[in-house]
Amino acid sequence: MGKVYRAHDTRLNRSVAAKRLHVDHPASQAQAARFRREARLTAQLNHPSIVQVYDVLKDGEADWLIMELVDGVTLRERLSDGRLAADELIHFGSQIAEGLAAAHAAGVIHRDLKADNIMLSRDGQAKIFDFGIAKPLFAGNDLTDSGILIGSLRSLSPEQVQGETITPSSDLFSLGILLYEMASRENPFAAKSPVRTLQRIVEEKPAPLDALAPDLSPGLVRLIEDLLEKDPATRPPSAADVVDRFATLHNVPDDRAAPSPGSRLRARHVAWALTVFVTVLLATMIAFTWPRPLGMILDHAGYLGPETHPKVPDLPSLVVLPFDPRNPNDNHGLSDGLAADLIADLSRSPHLFVIAPSSAFTYRDRAVRIDLVGRELGVRYVVEGSVELDGEQLLVSAQLIEAQTGEELWNQRFAHPVDELHTLRADITEAILRRLELPTETGRPAPTDSFTAYRAFLRGRAALHHHHRRALDEARRHVLDAVSMDPEFAEAYALLGATYGIERSQLWSFDDRLLERERRLAQRALELDPTVADAFLGLAHYDLIEGAFDSALDHAEAALALDPNHPTGHRFRASALAGLGHDLDALEALNHALRLDPRAPSLAWSTLGMINVRLGREKEAMTTWQRLRAAHTDLIHPRLFLLYSHVERGELDTARALAAEILDINPDLTSELAARHLGNLLGDDGRQELERRTMLRDAGLP
Repeated sequence: MGKVYRAHDTRLNRSVAAKRLHVDHPASQAQAARFRREARLTAQLNHPSIVQVYDVLKDGEADWLIMELVDGVTLRERLSDGRLAADELIHFGSQIAEGLAAAHAAGVIHRDLKADNIMLSRDGQAKIFDFGIAKPLFAGNDLTDSGILIGSLRSLSPEQVQGETITPSSDLFSLGILLYEMASRENPFAAKSPVRTLQRIVEEKPAPLDALAPDLSPGLVRLIEDLLEKDPATRPPSAADVVDRFATLHNVPDDRAAPSPGSRLRARHVAWALTVFVTVLLATMIAFTWPRPLGMILDHAGYLGPETHPKVPDLPSLVVLPFDPRNPNDNHGLSDGLAADLIADLSRSPHLFVIAPSSAFTYRDRAVRIDLVGRELGVRYVVEGSVELDGEQLLVSAQLIEAQTGEELWNQRFAHPVDELHTLRADITEAILRRLELPTETGRPAPTDSFTAYRAFLRGRAALHHHHRRALDEARRHVLDAVSMDPEFAEAYALLGATYGIERSQLWSFDDRLLERERRLAQRALELDPTVADAFLGLAHYDLIEGAFDSALDHAEAALALDPNHPTGHRFRASALAGLGHDLDALEALNHALRLDPRAPSLAWSTLGMINVRLGREKEAMTTWQRLRAAHTDLIHPRLFLLYSHVERGELDTARALAAEILDINPDLTSELAARHLGNLLGDDGRQELERRTMLRDAGLP
């Protein structure tokens, strides 16, 4: 490859690197001319991630490349000291991808990207050099002709090995090899012989990277795997796209050291593991004493405790209670659906504070005092009503009540044909906003022209707010019906995706394909309608699980721009902020989410118990989980925590009874999966996870 010398540029009075090219493989004059043209093209690349080429000089028979002098070491030298930590890999990998993007944009393909050709400066900048210039040309009559085996053996792409046309995607494959080496210190395709190495590049997948580098986030592992796809068409489309994907990655360290007993301040800084369980649990943290719906306060130790009387917000605040169904066979489907849709419509107003359906629906089938509802939820107004289907006519009565005094501020009866259900909801929304003297520009266009599809969608959304497995299955059936009735129904695709995400996060299934379905359905919804807030939340959920917190934050905020009262948007925003290390902002976002949904879903109880354990309050945690277990027959989280707590106490009979309950809910939950789940939540290392697996097996989990 030639020798590099430190030199001094007397004309510009600067230190430079001067590389003398090999002369033992003389090139033809034409080849030398092409070399100089490419060198001059590379000299036009002015990017922090590329070693600047200043000039090409000829001295007799030798060619000299005059370059920027970098104070640092090559990546190969750095790897001799050990593999790169995940944050280093993301830092330098992103810079290398930026350099490739700049080169490709200028029409230059590197063709020999490897650790020897990357400099790491002492100030933390990765720089690519040797853009196919300072190496012998082994064959052919053009630097970019197909059929030329140019490049170091272990960094070749399949298309280079097979003599096919070289494109920028070849550099991306080499980048994948480089990142794999940075993460593991191992070349993914290296073999004992050159022939076997080439065969592995073309035909074989590398060893799973997450086994060699367990500290990498799933999103980072997936990026490297995508770069190592054999078919160029299935790799990321460009280096710029790789840069964008790096920008979404924020690798959370696998910090599994359990906090010291009683160390409350340290417990506030425990890293959140990159799994669906932690992101969802963080997003649904709540603090209140059973069964009263309360807000959240934070004491000096970081403990989330109860606030008995939530403060009424400055904005006009209201809750829409479930409408009373007047038809015996309605079974709450249409009435709940209309109430949920009315909440969704009102929530879009930035001038209102609207309680979420999952809290509002806890008052269904109960005789309630309006003043108590107002105090419990911390709202000023209550909307209630009734729904009756009379032949082809839909009759709705609605009232707006001042919670503290019980004064009826507005009531109205509406009669619409059943196929104008969307118009009916819009009319009620406008009437409420007008009575509160608020702007009325929040109405949404009809999401579908099919009444039957819309009705199925409403029933599915209403069922989803009841947070148990049977309700989830019911919701999915209704939404699948809606999609089949109208294949262009964007909101239905987003809601269908949410059913898969909830199924996975509740531990009702361990099929990772559910998360991919959620992502694809969210993308389909946005293709049909870019204003569907739930679709952005589906992408945010997927990003959180992948550890792509920047992207998750963007998607959550996009959803909140469309629906500022969406509690899930605020919860996912809190999770993303926490993942990015913005703890105070995360707590503020979480507090807002909890005010919108004070009777939060059951995962919040498990989170409260987990926090109590970390703060040495095991008794309070056990009480929380016991109450949750008694209230919900198909929730795994509280039973899993209780099971492990009883095993630790040596109370195996009780633990085995809990194991039987868990297996009745989900027979696929094994001791290994349960141990991994608990390890993620409690921040333990692999050895403790193995010990826990044994304990859980003793308790009766297979």
